[in-house]
Amino acid sequence: MNYLNDKVYKKLLVVLLIAIAFYYLLFYIDEVSKIFSRLLNIISPFLIGGAMAFILKIPMNFFERNIFKGMDNTAFQSFKRPLAIVLSLLIAVMIVGFLGALVIPQIIESFISLQQQLPIFVEELIGLLNRVSFLEKYAQDLEMFYNSFSWSAFFQKIGAFIFTENINILSTGFNFTTYLASGITNFFLSLFFSIYILLDKEKLKRQSQKLLQAFFRKKSNYIIYVASIIHDYFYAFINGQLLDAVIIGAMAFVGMMIMGIPYKGMISALVAFFDLIPILGPIIGTAIGIVFIIIESPTKALIFLIMMLIFQQIQGNFIYPKIMGNSLNLPSMWTLFGTIVGGSLMGIMGMWLFIPLFAVIYRLISEYTNNKLKRQSEISS
Repeated sequence: MNYLNDKVYKKLLVVLLIAIAFYYLLFYIDEVSKIFSRLLNIISPFLIGGAMAFILKIPMNFFERNIFKGMDNTAFQSFKRPLAIVLSLLIAVMIVGFLGALVIPQIIESFISLQQQLPIFVEELIGLLNRVSFLEKYAQDLEMFYNSFSWSAFFQKIGAFIFTENINILSTGFNFTTYLASGITNFFLSLFFSIYILLDKEKLKRQSQKLLQAFFRKKSNYIIYVASIIHDYFYAFINGQLLDAVIIGAMAFVGMMIMGIPYKGMISALVAFFDLIPILGPIIGTAIGIVFIIIESPTKALIFLIMMLIFQQIQGNFIYPKIMGNSLNLPSMWTLFGTIVGGSLMGIMGMWLFIPLFAVIYRLISEYTNNKLKRQSEISS
């Protein structure tokens, strides 16, 4: 009886502590958010480092398991991991450098072309609207707006915002040099932390398992099981998203090159980048491409739209299912829900976090429900 009373008292104490914590969280939300923001700023380099390690592990594992597998029984075995990490970092730097060299010059070129072609495009659009009787009113409104609009002032403001106002915003309230130095320091701290994780990932795994077994005992096996599911789902999702983005970007580049569509390098890179955003990304990438192309040639913009619709059908029905397989096994409704929730909370990073997280929760709830129903059927029988 005393044992039962102790269990009841412990549960009541836990409920009371949770209620007190919830009270302070509700009535002192501003102070709690400030503390949380400071804590997030402190640990953000380590979180970023963990994310970098998770991504770099993909090429590192490829090098270890395929390229350097012959080193296992040689004197160079100890160099296999560092060499794989160095090659993975070199690939990452080469990809970033290649995209920068490909995209930045074309953005400058498209900005200049936009400045030259956009007024001509608006004039042609006004003429086209005037040819249709029920659209003449909109043509007049557009012409009035166009006549009162200064293109030179518009482009000057855009250029000033890109090249000067951003710097002014960053330098308001604190020294820009300090901000830059802090950003560089945090980047290298994240990089070194990710390298440390990659070098000792097996050791860190063993240490984590020992800590769980020491503090949680009977529940440690289930916690390890959940952690393995989280790892597998996140790894499969990130690997699949990156590979899928590369494939759709390459398809867009080849298709635009064959069809003679302008800005193929910049737009294909943007298509690949926005494809990393689940569900909405391909639509955004295609829309941005159309905006740039339509100024040069509305016909080629229509060709680009039709081409991307075909590519997206191929991607959605053949490429993406082949890459992902049944690794997430998350219904479409929950994928959309995870995209919306994650995007509203944390932007693109939130989408990447919440889709595999929802897949983990969905699987755990399904397993719990099935096990409970199985036990109920066994008891009833």
